[in-house]
Amino acid sequence: MITIARLTFREMLNKRILLLGLVLTVVYLSILWLGLHYVGKDIPETAELVRLSLAGELLTAGLFVSGMLVSLVTVFSSAGAISADIENGIMPATAAKPISRTQIFLGKYAGLGLALVVYSLFVFIATNMIVWRVFHFYSDGFFSAMVLFALQPLVLLAVNLWGSTFLSTLGNGVFMFMLYSVAVIGGMLEYVGVQMSSMALTAGASGTAAASSLTMIGILTSLLLPVDSLYRLVNYLLLQGSPVPAQLMRFTPFLTITPPSMEMLAYTAGYILLFIGLGIYKLSSRDL
Repeated sequence: MITIARLTFREMLNKRILLLGLVLTVVYLSILWLGLHYVGKDIPETAELVRLSLAGELLTAGLFVSGMLVSLVTVFSSAGAISADIENGIMPATAAKPISRTQIFLGKYAGLGLALVVYSLFVFIATNMIVWRVFHFYSDGFFSAMVLFALQPLVLLAVNLWGSTFLSTLGNGVFMFMLYSVAVIGGMLEYVGVQMSSMALTAGASGTAAASSLTMIGILTSLLLPVDSLYRLVNYLLLQGSPVPAQLMRFTPFLTITPPSMEMLAYTAGYILLFIGLGIYKLSSRDL
C-alpha cells in the first residue's frame, strides 16, 4: 500500500490539473491581496469595529473561494484515479501482482489525500496570512479551523474514488461537480431558511413553512455531501475566536452563528469511512 501511495503522490505532483490549480491559486491570492490592500488602507485607525467586521466578512468570503478551488482540484485531479487505470490496462496488470485491490484503493486514497491536504493547507494559511497582514486580524480558532479545512478534500476524495470504480473519468467528474454544486446551493438555502425563521421570531411571529422547507433542504444536502457544513464550521471557529461581534455574523451567507454540531463531525468521519469501504467493495467485485 505504501508503494502505491508513494507512486500516486508522485503522479499527482506531475498532473497538469494540479499545476493549473496552483497557477490559478497564485493568481487568486494575488488579486485577493491587492483588493484587501486597497480596502484596508482607506479604513481609519479609529474605526476598529469597521475594520473587524470587514476582516471577518472578507476572510470568510476568501475561504469560500479557496474551498471552491480546493474542491475543483480534488474533483478533477482524482476523477480518473481508478477508471483511467482500468481503461488504459494498467489496473489489470497491477492487480495481477501480489497486491490486493484493497491495498490499491487505500494507496490511491493515501497518495492523493496527502497531496490534496498539503495543497489545501497552503491555500488556507495563505488566505489567512493575507487578511492578517492587511487587517491585523487573528483568531484563536486558527489551528482547529485549519484541520477542518484540510478535511474537506478528504471527504470529496472518498466519494470521487468510489465513483471512479464504476464510472468513466468524464462521467465521474461531471457527477462529482454536480454533487458539490448541490451541496453548496443547499448550504445557501439553509442559511436563508435560518435567517427567515430568525426574522420571524424577532417580529413575534412563528417560523414560516418556506423557512422550514429551506432549512430542511440544506440539512438534507449536507447529509448528501458534508463539505459545506465543514466550511461553515471553519468560519464559526475562526470568528468565535476573534473579536468580531456576534451581531455582525448574520448578514451574509459566508458567515454563520449556528454552526454544525459535533454530531455532524462524527457523521463526516463515518461518511468518509463508508465511501472508502464502498469503493473497496466495488473495486474488489469488479471484473477487470
